[in-house]
Amino acid sequence: MTARLTLIALIGIAPGTLAQESTEPARAACGSPFCFGWCVISAERGPFRLGQPDQVGVAPPGWTIVVPPLPPAPPKPGETPKPVPPVPWKPLFFDNDFLYVDNPESPYRNTFDFLKRRQTLGDNVVTSFGGEFRWQGRGEDNRRLTGEQNNFNLFRERLYLDTWFNDRFRLYGEVHFADASRQTVPPIFSDLDHGDTNNLFGELKLYEAVDGWWSFRYGWKEELLFGNQRMVSPLDWANVRRTFALVPHLFHRGKNWNVDLFWSRPNIILARQFNQPNYDQQFFGSYLTYKGTPNRLYDVYYLGLLSDRDNVVPLNGEVGAYQVHTLGIRYQGAQNNWLWEGEVAYQFGGSTPPGTGQHISRSAGMVTTGFGRKFARLPFTPELWFYYDYASGNRGPDAGSFNRFNQLFPLGHKYLGYMDAVARQNILSPNVNLKLFLGKRAELLFWYYNFQLASARDGLFTAGGALERIDPTGRAGRDVGNEFDIVLTVFQNPNTEWQFGLAHLWAGSFIQRTAATPAQAEDSNFFYTQFTVRF
Repeated sequence: MTARLTLIALIGIAPGTLAQESTEPARAACGSPFCFGWCVISAERGPFRLGQPDQVGVAPPGWTIVVPPLPPAPPKPGETPKPVPPVPWKPLFFDNDFLYVDNPESPYRNTFDFLKRRQTLGDNVVTSFGGEFRWQGRGEDNRRLTGEQNNFNLFRERLYLDTWFNDRFRLYGEVHFADASRQTVPPIFSDLDHGDTNNLFGELKLYEAVDGWWSFRYGWKEELLFGNQRMVSPLDWANVRRTFALVPHLFHRGKNWNVDLFWSRPNIILARQFNQPNYDQQFFGSYLTYKGTPNRLYDVYYLGLLSDRDNVVPLNGEVGAYQVHTLGIRYQGAQNNWLWEGEVAYQFGGSTPPGTGQHISRSAGMVTTGFGRKFARLPFTPELWFYYDYASGNRGPDAGSFNRFNQLFPLGHKYLGYMDAVARQNILSPNVNLKLFLGKRAELLFWYYNFQLASARDGLFTAGGALERIDPTGRAGRDVGNEFDIVLTVFQNPNTEWQFGLAHLWAGSFIQRTAATPAQAEDSNFFYTQFTVRF
């Protein structure tokens, strides 16, 4: 009782005030502007409460969600729709939605609401501040198929400042710092970045109506995310997220349609310098999403990637001059607990290998099909998916055309094994995953893959696009191996989560026959622990 009274005295309120407000289910704090919800930590109230009216919803990590959320179906006749807590944190922080803070009658509260939607000059200037801290501890055994062990830690901090002027003009800036502990093998390029910007742009809202708005962004850097992240993703799994430079971006967000038109240059990550645009590459395109039908999503897109002749920065195994034009469609749906998704893309253009002066026409493609079922009445609400992924490969050095699919800028970690040993290039993979929902605080994911090369005479590429192994003769065969992943995600509260992952790759005949040492022919293991807090 003495400790309780001391705490009350420190935050400057009377004991009777606390007792009176404790009966209000809509408030997590005691009422003091300096409390922020930490004064009462209990099963009934406070910042550790989860899934209750006074808390916002949880945002799961982007690489453990199989498909994005579908447009909700309208309520049945006579049915009262259940209130859904807002999920303010989005995969792109500049899409974060804290509008519920503006409504004094809203039952939802979060510990860090005092940082959001701060109004000055009346309501003419609205500013939000937030960020994220993430730690990963990794244990790797032949994960890169080099036969080496590597145990290390990764650290990442992100901060953003978002300011709107008269709800018409916006300035958005986001910075990050990424570091790693000492590793026994050289760090990969996305492990280190000692201070840089993720996003830095201005936005002008051109037109606004009841059913949506058009906006134009232009700035030094912007993250891009389209569809289910198979083609374009900020790559949140990496310690340094992927960004694009000099981005003019015209887009529409509406009730039924999303439209994006953009042009950019990919950024080159420099650990101890400011990241620089690759002026030898251009990335541009359009992406359309129709969401006007309940429980359905339709995507249609064109993405162009041009590389100049003197480009020496490898991307997905290609250097020099090349042109990659990608046409794609994606369809996702759900009906009576049945789930499905499909995506098809075709690439054309050309390639000029360095030093040859010979232009080779490009013809490549990828197909993904998925079919699933949610068992809503079983314990843990299991969700089971069967997928088949295919991406074409080169038929051989003398084939006369370039047939390897270029995965562009994907989140490969999400779909083709947490070992990151496989890219969406020259691969075919039947795979199955099962997700269990362990109450409101935990999710358990199991994923099994079989990997085969689409062409035995082309190579195996990492999720980042680097060439791992190749046998131009094709005698090593096509059997890459099998992988099994287990991921447990625990939501401590709406701001904080833990994740534990375990992956094992059984080496197939291709890995064994292309190994330079006995250690490189062995199976691979990967374990990680991750802690994330957002505010």
